[in-house]
Amino acid sequence: MPVTPGQASFRHLKGELPSMSTPSPTASDSIAILLKARTGTANSAFDLAKRLNSDVLAKIESVVRETAEAGDLDAADAMLMLTERAARLVDMESIRYWARTARGHIAARRHDDARAQSLLREGFEFLDVPSTPNDEVLLRAYCAAGISLSEHAIRESKTAEARELLGRVLRRARGAPSPDLQLSIVARLLWLALSTDDLASAKAHALRLIALPIWKASASDRAFREHLVTLLGTTAARLYEAGEAEYASARRIARILDEKAGPNRPLLLVLARTAFALEDFADALVWLDRLLEAPGERHGGYDVSDLHHRRAMCLLHLNRAPEAVASIQRGIQAAPLSPYLRFAAAQILEATGDASRAVEEYTETIRICQQRLADAPSRPAQASSHQEHVSIEDLRDFAIFRRAYRQRGDGRKAEAVSGLQLLLGHGDKVSRSSALVLLAEWAREEGRLQEAADLLGLALSLGSEPFDDVELRLATVLVEQRRFDEALESIAPLCHKSRRPEQCIALLDRIPGNWSGHARALKWRGYAKTEGGWPREGLEDLDASLKAAPTDPETLLWRALARITAGIQEGQTDWNKSRNMRHIRESLSDLYAALKLSPDHAEVRRVIQWLVERAAANPEMYEIFSAGGSQEGDLFNAFPGLKSAFEQAWKADSLGVKRQYAECALAWTAAMRAYEKLGFMILAESVHLRLADVHLRLLDLEKAATHLERAENWHFLVNVPLSLDVQEQYRELVTKRGRYESPTLGRELEYAWIYDHTAHYQLKLMIIKGTYCHRVGNLAGAVECADLLMPLLSDLDQVLDRYFNVQEVIEVAGILRSAGRYDDALGLLDLLQGPAVERRKSFDVLYARGLIYDANGKSLLAVDSYEKALAVIGERPAAAGVTPYLQYAASLLNVGRAADARETVKKLDIEQAASSDRDRLMYYTLAAAIDADRLAYADALNSVSKALAIAEGRRVEIRDVTSRRAWQGQQTNMYSIAVKLHVDMGCPGEAWHNVEMSKARTLLDELAGRGALSPEHAALVEHLETVEQAIQIIERGVDPRTAEDADPSRIEMLAKLAHLLKSSFEDVLASPSFKERDLPGLKGMLDERRGRISDQERAMRDAASGAVDAVIGLDELAALLEG
Repeated sequence: MPVTPGQASFRHLKGELPSMSTPSPTASDSIAILLKARTGTANSAFDLAKRLNSDVLAKIESVVRETAEAGDLDAADAMLMLTERAARLVDMESIRYWARTARGHIAARRHDDARAQSLLREGFEFLDVPSTPNDEVLLRAYCAAGISLSEHAIRESKTAEARELLGRVLRRARGAPSPDLQLSIVARLLWLALSTDDLASAKAHALRLIALPIWKASASDRAFREHLVTLLGTTAARLYEAGEAEYASARRIARILDEKAGPNRPLLLVLARTAFALEDFADALVWLDRLLEAPGERHGGYDVSDLHHRRAMCLLHLNRAPEAVASIQRGIQAAPLSPYLRFAAAQILEATGDASRAVEEYTETIRICQQRLADAPSRPAQASSHQEHVSIEDLRDFAIFRRAYRQRGDGRKAEAVSGLQLLLGHGDKVSRSSALVLLAEWAREEGRLQEAADLLGLALSLGSEPFDDVELRLATVLVEQRRFDEALESIAPLCHKSRRPEQCIALLDRIPGNWSGHARALKWRGYAKTEGGWPREGLEDLDASLKAAPTDPETLLWRALARITAGIQEGQTDWNKSRNMRHIRESLSDLYAALKLSPDHAEVRRVIQWLVERAAANPEMYEIFSAGGSQEGDLFNAFPGLKSAFEQAWKADSLGVKRQYAECALAWTAAMRAYEKLGFMILAESVHLRLADVHLRLLDLEKAATHLERAENWHFLVNVPLSLDVQEQYRELVTKRGRYESPTLGRELEYAWIYDHTAHYQLKLMIIKGTYCHRVGNLAGAVECADLLMPLLSDLDQVLDRYFNVQEVIEVAGILRSAGRYDDALGLLDLLQGPAVERRKSFDVLYARGLIYDANGKSLLAVDSYEKALAVIGERPAAAGVTPYLQYAASLLNVGRAADARETVKKLDIEQAASSDRDRLMYYTLAAAIDADRLAYADALNSVSKALAIAEGRRVEIRDVTSRRAWQGQQTNMYSIAVKLHVDMGCPGEAWHNVEMSKARTLLDELAGRGALSPEHAALVEHLETVEQAIQIIERGVDPRTAEDADPSRIEMLAKLAHLLKSSFEDVLASPSFKERDLPGLKGMLDERRGRISDQERAMRDAASGAVDAVIGLDELAALLEG
């Protein structure tokens, strides 16, 4: 069913609106102005601007459309231009861009494609922003623009762009009061998906389409309704053709169409075939009967014999055998030479117990197949058959097999054997192998074991599938012959989890215990039990095998694997309660012993590495490995260099405790490199979490973000199966602890509460991620992390030190503080107060309490908490850094104790005591506030200048947008203080300059933050800053090149600045990444600089009584800004 765009009636997409009600007086006045514009008698944008609103817009839209439909495109365009200018005058940007969109449609009608695309794209992008009012006229304009742009993209063969545009339109159209827009857009998306063979998208769009009220909405447009039916019918057929995974969706779509659009042949066939394929035989029978009962033209072109064939199979499955026989006979009458119908007839007759007639039909099947093969060798089945995937050769061989079974069952053994032997002569590998296996099975049943073994050996030599089944049959015969050594050779490869471990266990049970090689049988049975999911039972066999043969490295390896997958042993409720983690240590002992016996055994090394990486993720076991010992000597002999890597990690941990974070980061990096070199990638990747934490403490937010991203993507590289008992333990733990509703994150998550390190890692990740989000101003992200942790933190005694330390709990309290959840934060600190005393962390908790009181406006309580905290550390300020003293001083200032605040700050040698730029920034900010309080403006301005230099310096160094924006608040705060000081000092010019600098920084960071900072944007903003600095020099009367006070030189400099701004701004406008929404902000900044240049020009002209030349290029810049 081909589909073309011309079949659709997409009038809904063209921005048409229902007729409007009688306009209000304001609307009437506005229309009068527009009509005068159409006749050329008036052009008053100011008059129209006074009346613009959403009601007026709807009427304007109607009048413009009527004018355009009457063929007067010039008048329509004139009205739209007037509306655009009026909207601009009153800053009604949405109406302005609506007008530009409508002008784009007019340009398209004039075949001015480039102009149309430019206007439509401009309007579409602006109207796409969330702040645009959701007015119906604007919504329709947005949708019409997007659809027009998508049509152009389709014409240019840019299907991905068209799909993206239509997807955006659909998201907005879901809010439309009428379903027409959604219907049309989804229909177009469906057509596009079908045209590009994107079946997954086609299915999604079709299912979305049938969920809409399509039949009611499209009833008034017959062509559109027929197009929907065609699209949906094509989708259903394509889904059926795609295979079993899509049958349910194809059936759902076809059923809806049958109900709503009436029956048609293709749909009935899809419904019958999908129901049959899904084994809903009762439903399939209904559709097949409707097809067969329909007039001949309805099922013309389809194989009626195939319909009877399917119908017979449905009846057979519904236990209506006599009717099935009658139906298949009708199929045979329609196609007497179809081998598939003959084979089906034989199957049905066999199922009814009519063995004699079944053999006759099998024989007829074989005869027809042979005739077909003689006529056209290897000719496949015809497409009309539902068994079309079965070749003629295979069908013939199946018929021979089934006939042989029936003949042997009837006592006609010689005929059965003769038929199979005939197959050995001309069948393919699979058929010959299957014949040999069947003959071997008959020989075994009759006690001819050696003949059976020989036949099975021949079958194996053919190398055909199913190989495992043949190998298992041979092993069974060998065990029955008591040829146990040979039997074990066949059984051994079948014990793996991917093959037949359960059948191997049953077969190995038949080997008697008094056989001399029984230890080998126990070894393989223990391995099979472990692989099959019963490692505890496997351990018993492997223990017994090692008693008899203690130097077998493979048995030692398998016992280690059995222990690893056996889970928690009886009486051992939690592995982490035991410091030596006996269970893991026993596994490692077996692995070390195996490696000594077989130093080149790669699998032993792999398993040691696997287990060490996972065990080392547990802090307690990691400590054991790092400390070393007799058993760890075996580990370090196996992996030279691992000991030094653990030592580096141990050193990094120690440096972190000492708060020597720069050295700590270097040590962790060295440990990570060592792990990577040794191939311990899990340990290497886990270091990223540690580095994210350390760089966060160093306030290096860019590096913290990089490592945090790697930490979030970290996962285990697992290749060891879970045993059934571990899965059962996991389910019990899920029920008991109520965490992780289902094992959706892979096998490692299922180990989480047994090895207990995945949970530890995830909780650490939440702490660090929350802290990072908090630092960069993403409070919502930080609170999300904190809320995930709060249920665990409520049981602090159970999780403290095991999952969290005191400082990390305080970080969570800090997030809650910033979110204004002061009671929750204080409650958390109440729980922490006792444990903090025991761990000598009282200062941290008391200080955190002061911060919460400060944030809550309770300065007196904050001062009290700070004083208690500082009393804990006494006269050792280095123990806590400078921040607590600065925070204390700020609170003193807030409660009116300015003198005490000044004394506290004076005691600090900030350049020596500060550990980061943030400390220095806070110090100079506070110093400025204290000096301003005592009216020492010069000292205050000096401190502000130093603070601004720190903020600007850090901002320039930070490349990461998110991290840079975290400093934006600091910069804005500094500029605000500077503005206030200049105002208080009576210097409004300097105050205005700081306001403009703050706006420039904010715009730059906001542009970068939403990904809009193109190279051209970056250049323009930097040029703005260059111009600002140059103007300041000129204002002071100094030429930056000659240091001479010369007007001509200054005029030349101003001309260069004007040219620089003009050319740079033109580059931005021509940039492919330019966003229209950034234009007002950029124009405002440019205009301010232009004004400053113009002011200097006038000032020099006034001073020289007009003898100074004009600044060349200034008029061009002004014209560019007004365009």
